[in-house]
Order: sequence, then C-alpha cells, then structure tokens
Amino acid sequence: MCKRGWLFLLAVVGAPGPLAAQSLDALQAKHAELADSIRASNERLEAAEASARTVPDTAMVVAGITVRFPRADLPTADRRRLQRTVEDAAASLEQRFGQEGLALLDGDVWVISAPIIPNPLGPVIAIHVETGPRASASAISELPLQRDRIRRLAFDRASRRAVQASRVIHDYVGPSLLLDPDVRTHYFAYRALATSVSSPAQRCARGVVPDCRVILDPTAASRWFEPGDLAPDVRPAALAGAVRASLLTYALEVGGAPALQALRTGTAAGTAPLEAIAGLAGMPVTDFVTQWQLHIASFADQRAGVPLPLVFTSLAWGGLFLVLSTRRRGQ
Repeated sequence: MCKRGWLFLLAVVGAPGPLAAQSLDALQAKHAELADSIRASNERLEAAEASARTVPDTAMVVAGITVRFPRADLPTADRRRLQRTVEDAAASLEQRFGQEGLALLDGDVWVISAPIIPNPLGPVIAIHVETGPRASASAISELPLQRDRIRRLAFDRASRRAVQASRVIHDYVGPSLLLDPDVRTHYFAYRALATSVSSPAQRCARGVVPDCRVILDPTAASRWFEPGDLAPDVRPAALAGAVRASLLTYALEVGGAPALQALRTGTAAGTAPLEAIAGLAGMPVTDFVTQWQLHIASFADQRAGVPLPLVFTSLAWGGLFLVLSTRRRGQ
C-alpha cells in the first residue's frame, strides 16, 4: 500500500479525531438499522405463519372442512344451508364407517368465489377445493345454495380420499366411486351390463359369473366382445367405470369401517384389482363376484328418474347459454 493509503487508514482507524469518530458512529447506526430490519422481517414472518394457522373470522369450519370467503360472502341462510348439508354428509359417512368415515373430510379447504355469471335463477357462486387429491375440484351452484351440489362435492371429496392410498384400486376404479348412499350406483351398474353391446356383459347381467369375471378383468380386454357383437372396436370405458364403482361400493357396504380402513392403508404391490376389492369384503374373488351380481340384479326393476328441479335448472342454463351465444354471433 502506498504511503498515502497507510496514512488514511491510520487516520480513520487508529488515530483519534473527528473523522474516526464519525465513521464509527455511522457503522453503529448502520448496524442498528440492519438489526431493526431483520427483527421486523422476523415479526412479519411469524405473524404470517400464525395467520395461516388461524381460521379467519369470516371462515367457517364444518366437519373438518374449512370454508373461506375471501372474495365473496354468503347470506346467513345459505351459510346455514351449507353447514347442514356438509354435516348431513359427514353424519352419513360416520354412520357407515365410524371415525374412519369422518376422517375422509378432515383437512379440506373450500373457497367460495364471487358470482361468476348472470343467471335467470339468481346469482351463481363457485366453490373451489384447495387441498387434498384433485385440489382443483369445484362445484357451481345457484343461490339460494343448491343442497345437492354441496352434498355431491362433499361425497366426491370423501370418495377421492378413500382410494388415494391404493394405487391398484384407484387406477382400476378411476373417478367413478361416489360414497353417497343416495346415488344408485348398483342400478346404473346393472343397466350398463344389461344394455351393453358386449355379449359377456349381457350374460353377466343375467347371472353368468364366469362372464362377470371376464368383463371385470382389465387384462381380458380381448374377450370383452365376441364376433357377433355390434361394436367389437369399442371398448366399454363407461361400462367399466359404472360397474367397477359398484364393485368397490359393494365391498365397502359389506366390509364397513374395517374395509374402509384397509382401503386407506393401501394395497400390496402386485395384487390384482379384483382380488384387492374382494379382500376388502373378506371374500374369495368368485364368492364376492357372485354375491355382487345377485345384489345388483335386485335393482333390475328400478327406474331412473330425473328430479323435476333439475329439469328446470337445465332448461334455464340452456336458455342462458343460447342467449349469450346469440349475442356473440350478432356482434
């Protein structure tokens, strides 16, 4: 270092005087300012973490589900309707599966959005799911709140949580399982079999168990149709969804809470799907399929009706979309 540099350093650090005192004061002030900034940042972080753990005053917790209203609010009557509907769904799950059933709803976060589109029947809201499997799930409902929409969303969430631990059963059943006892899963399974263009499926509906084994076996796709069938190039995807959902539903009905607990525990790798589902009911595969076929056949004489309010809702939505599309073409 040159002589001038040493003299400057000595003047600042080692030598007493106004310049050294000013530099030290500035460093101390800078240190204090930095410490205050770090302390404030830590306090903001702790507050944010505490806020995340705390349910906002505008939110409500029902059966383990946190319902938030960040961009919209619901009238008091609709809040009560939502609460009762979710509580009814939770009570149904608890009655059938005990605490294991209640756990299927615990931890979900639903977010209510503002009205998203004008509607002849009244304002419309969207409910988005932010946690758990298929976190992007949502439901749309008119106001006053439609109980059937909320009920279906609750059971859909429970159903997805039920199968998420068993990759074997999840991949076999797909999104078709719905634990709502008001949904006639077994009726639709029987109708899917009875009206199928697949001969093995039709014989399964009539009680031929070996054909049921064929139509339920994902590795036997080459035998799902016979040469005389009308559409041998079509694979029964819809048939598989309805029928496989009925299989799992029946296994849970027979096995109760222990079956649901076993389902949520998972399935050993290499286990065939039908074997895994029959195991939930505590039966060998052939016995299980036989009992299941007899059960769904008991629904043969039922009729599927569409609730009248649903008809009016569909007509209203259809009219709304027709008006919107007409306006768009006119622009």
